[in-house]
Amino acid sequence: MAKQKDVYSIDDIIAGELGIFNKPSITEVITAKEYQESLKKRKKTLPILHDVNDNTPQEELKEGVYHITLEGLPKWSTNNMYAGGAFYSRKKIKDKYKKMVKEQFNKVVRFKCICVYEFFFKSRALDSSNCSGMAKMIEDCILPSDSYRMVGGVYFSSAKGDRDYVIIHIFPPESEELIDTIRRNAQTFSSMRIDSHNRVIQ
Repeated sequence: MAKQKDVYSIDDIIAGELGIFNKPSITEVITAKEYQESLKKRKKTLPILHDVNDNTPQEELKEGVYHITLEGLPKWSTNNMYAGGAFYSRKKIKDKYKKMVKEQFNKVVRFKCICVYEFFFKSRALDSSNCSGMAKMIEDCILPSDSYRMVGGVYFSSAKGDRDYVIIHIFPPESEELIDTIRRNAQTFSSMRIDSHNRVIQ
């Protein structure tokens, strides 16, 4: 007579997998349903900055127009990335952005939007497109869902200023103010006088 094949339930399989990590107290009580529920709960409570040591709750903004000013963020050009900077250096600047953004703006945006970033630099201004790395680090902090389903577009501008700061304008897709903001930036750029060394002529 052939030996009957053992049949394992999903609970047995999960218990066995967890047993590898030497957690008998968990394997004794957890069920498949409880395991799935724990995964859902963890996804909902994951801190926006994905820092396991930081569980500070963050306010979720209602849909609307917002103008957010962040001061003194480190100047970082995408040229640094192309130059092959070390992973540790990139991680260090990203961690610094997370800390500084959260200190100044401890809120998150979860509605469909279009973003306009206006960067101002006390020293030489970066090329507008080279600000994209800075914008991405800011976006990761304040827009937990930054896929194309949520963020319909991003616009950058860069200019000299009396200090280092950035203004992030967040607009719902239907906002008339979005068009006005981009048009104002375009008019400012059109009227600027810039010398051969990329310096604004007063």
